[in-house]
Amino acid sequence: MNLDNLFLRIKEEFPKNAIEIKECLMLLSESIDSAMSDIQKASDAAYKDRNFDRIEELTQVARSVNGVQGNIDKYISDLELEDVKEEVEVIKQQEQEQQLENRKLPNYSDYIVDGNIPYGLYEDFTHKCPAAFSILGTKIEARQWKDVLLLTCQVLAKKDTQRFLGFAADPTMQGKKVNYFSKNTEKMRKPVKLDNTDVYIETNMSSNQIRNVIAKILRKYDVKITDYNVFLRADYTALHE
Repeated sequence: MNLDNLFLRIKEEFPKNAIEIKECLMLLSESIDSAMSDIQKASDAAYKDRNFDRIEELTQVARSVNGVQGNIDKYISDLELEDVKEEVEVIKQQEQEQQLENRKLPNYSDYIVDGNIPYGLYEDFTHKCPAAFSILGTKIEARQWKDVLLLTCQVLAKKDTQRFLGFAADPTMQGKKVNYFSKNTEKMRKPVKLDNTDVYIETNMSSNQIRNVIAKILRKYDVKITDYNVFLRADYTALHE
C-alpha cells in the first residue's frame, strides 16, 4: 500500500490519528521553511563574496529540500478532513481535557509532572496541561493552551506591533480552512481579540495545533523554536491508553 492510499485509509477510519499525523507534518513543514530561510541567507552571503561554487551547492540543497517539502505538503492535504469532522475531533479533545480538569481524581498526584522541566515545541502535547512557557528569557504562567497562544502573541506584539498586525493579511499565517489571525471573525470558530490591537486570534484549536501556530509566529519574529519552552503541570496520557 503506497502512502497516498495509506493516508486515505487512515483519514477514513481513524480521523483522530489523521489529525495528529497532519499536525506533526505541519510542524515538520514549518521547520523546513526555517531551513529554507537559512539556506537563502547563506546563499546571499555567498553572492556577496562572489563564491559561485557555494551558490550552486546551496541551490542544489534548496532544490532537494523544496522537493521534500512539496511531498510533505501533499501528505498534509491528503490528511485534511472535512471542516465538520475536524471541528468535531478538536472539540472532542478539548472536552476530554476539560472533563479531566474538572474531575476530582482520587490519585490526581499521579498525573502531576515537574513544572520546572522545559519542553520544546517538538513535543507532542496531546492530553497534557501547561503551567507556563518561556520566551525571550521570560517565564510566563499560563494554565490553558489558549492562554499560552494569547500571551505569546501579547509578548511579541509589544516587541513589534506592526509585524503582528501584518499577520491578518499574511496568507502564510492562516490555516487552510480557518483564519488564525484576522480583523474580522467570519472565518473563525472561537476568536479572541488581542488587547490593544484590532486583530482576532483563533483559539478553538488542539494543543498541537496551537504549538504549530506558535512555531509560525516565532519564525516571523526570527525567534528560534529552540529558544521557546513550555512547562507542564499535568500529563493525562495514561488515562487515554
